Amino acid sequence: MKLKILEHPVYDVLFGERSEYTNGTLILNKKEFCKAVLDGTCGDYRLEVHIALPKEDVRIIHITDVIKPSYKPNGSAFPGWTGNDDCCGSGITHQLNNICITQCFSYPGIQEGIMDMRGEGSSYVFFSKLINIVIRLELLTAEIEKKDVAADLVRMNTQAAEYTASLAADDQNGTSMLLETDSGTVSELSNIGYAYYIQAQGPLRNVYIQGKDCTKMKPRMVSPTKILDGAIVSGNYIIACQKNPTYFHQENPVIRSLFARHKKVLNFAGVIVSTESSGLNEKRENAQGIAEIAKEKGMDGIVITQEGGGHADVDLMLACEACESAGIKVVLMANEIAGPEGNLPPLVSLSPKADAIITTGNNDEIIHFPETASSLGGTSMGTRRASEEFDSPLSILYTATNQLGVSRMTTKQF
Repeated sequence: MKLKILEHPVYDVLFGERSEYTNGTLILNKKEFCKAVLDGTCGDYRLEVHIALPKEDVRIIHITDVIKPSYKPNGSAFPGWTGNDDCCGSGITHQLNNICITQCFSYPGIQEGIMDMRGEGSSYVFFSKLINIVIRLELLTAEIEKKDVAADLVRMNTQAAEYTASLAADDQNGTSMLLETDSGTVSELSNIGYAYYIQAQGPLRNVYIQGKDCTKMKPRMVSPTKILDGAIVSGNYIIACQKNPTYFHQENPVIRSLFARHKKVLNFAGVIVSTESSGLNEKRENAQGIAEIAKEKGMDGIVITQEGGGHADVDLMLACEACESAGIKVVLMANEIAGPEGNLPPLVSLSPKADAIITTGNNDEIIHFPETASSLGGTSMGTRRASEEFDSPLSILYTATNQLGVSRMTTKQF
């Protein structure tokens, strides 16, 4: 499969009478944008839209998901949500760079996630360096099932992303990136694959593949170009620091790194996607399934990432043991829950076979959040005014220790 991504830079975002993209300036008509976002939702919502700029003295709260504007002229940028999946992973896709759409919503079962656009907290969050189109949602419908709210959130975010990127569809100055699968191998290089665990544990804790619920999905191969082309969409709204938002699925750094090294230092052998089951027997079955697929595909080594923590560490270690037992070398990526001083056991589960682990940071590290001039996404966090000064673990900071490694943190040995 061949996927051509045309990336269009955005240097400024304004609100105006007509939505358009011209020479790096994005203009949004609020009424048209809101209509596109709310189309087809089950519930009735009040929607506010704002712009937050890097280094602006503002805090964004109640973050549910962040998505990259993306549009396919001959298909759906987010198959299963904004249309069919006939062209997913191939053809041409338009994306906007230096910008993201940040969705904010307060609802029972959704855990708080915040982002400061400047100060110490901003250095931990990739999105603080981008122009944020902030969507604040308020549910007006009195009675609506949780599953319908969960579906609405994904539908609104994907529709916002597709509408925004469609404005650049006629621009001829985008930077082109060509990604291709099944392009052969080099015999003397090792075959390296990727096992990609996703969260799938019910409404508000789900990740979807081409619009489908994955709670009972068994491990399977998914084309890496499809993943980078909007096939995987987040509906996971718990533990703000370690979640993988839709933007990171679209830009998965492990997949991009393996693509960049393909036929140069390794042969990229493909992506196995699996859910993190709640049951121990299912965890074992999934781990064994990953190992069997990896062996069948001739993988000499495999990178394994997770989403979430606690019992998800068990999935990670079981997959490591199964792959190592099959003769496949394993590198794991995981964050830690190691206490404020970093001196507690970092993972719930460990294995002697897990001898190559990359840490993506400690959820429990305490940082200081200074007072900000204003807030977006809401005015309060529990009993606290949203813009006030406080100290908190990284766990509240959106994607600060995400397990795909999108971070400026590093480690030092003393």
